[in-house]
Amino acid sequence: MAVTRLELGDAGILAPLYNGLVADVPFCWPVSAEEFAAGAARQSAYDRLSDRLDAQRLLVSRRGDDILGFAHTALETQDGETRGIIRFIGYAPGERAAGQELLRTAERRLRDVGAREALAFAHDYSYPFYHLAFGYLSDRLGHVLGLLGINGYKVAPEGSYSRREEVFFDWPDYDVARPESPDPMLTVDVQPQEGAGRLPNVRFHMRRDGDHVGVCDTNCVGDWSRAEEAQDAFFVTWLGIDDEWQGNGWGRFLLLSALYELKRLGYRRSTISTNLTNYRAMTFYANLGYEVVGNGYEFTKSLV
Repeated sequence: MAVTRLELGDAGILAPLYNGLVADVPFCWPVSAEEFAAGAARQSAYDRLSDRLDAQRLLVSRRGDDILGFAHTALETQDGETRGIIRFIGYAPGERAAGQELLRTAERRLRDVGAREALAFAHDYSYPFYHLAFGYLSDRLGHVLGLLGINGYKVAPEGSYSRREEVFFDWPDYDVARPESPDPMLTVDVQPQEGAGRLPNVRFHMRRDGDHVGVCDTNCVGDWSRAEEAQDAFFVTWLGIDDEWQGNGWGRFLLLSALYELKRLGYRRSTISTNLTNYRAMTFYANLGYEVVGNGYEFTKSLV
């Protein structure tokens, strides 16, 4: 067994291993060698983050001609601070030694180029086709999650929430009626925008008597995946009501309005997520009709 470097241009050979790893991960569909190579070459699934990374490198574990696992590392430098990024690491179940050596080699490489911290499965640097382009490590990949844990990785902290951990909800073949407005002065503007998917991405902008109240942003999952199953599914990437208007049921009205309009456009499946400690949102989504399909995590570890 040996860990060697793989050029990004040759990343397509990793597609079969990747497809096997994510076969049971929600919203992950098989990708071609071409699609995998193109996604790995992009620094992020998001254009606004397309120039943050340096020194990307693929590390591959092999036994003879068999590929046992791979790790994709890079450097992020912001405000004078350099962080090591592990965009993705995975290994075949049962090949723990290969996974351990990959992780050890990845960390050593990041230390050698000046990183003081490693961030693994970061949202900002997700492969486009992985898990709704969210980037977090799915709990369906338990052998990878366990490997990170026993090597000292912790779920990363985040702002107003305690940790960067997300719960994902799915509502296949959903059906909703046109919702009744809780306030006659509320309006919802529908703002479609063409993306890479078969159906448009749509922003729903809610106003009251012309004043901004809230926004619901939705993305066609086909924006990130070429799979046929992704084309009539959408992900709610943002749902927010201004603080002064919360507590009136207007968030529910906004989301139901979005669900109704998107059904009319041809969507059949809705997915949404929230922080794992946002119990109010979890209660809202689960009682509306969504079902939990899994959790995801972003990890960090000091390298000093």
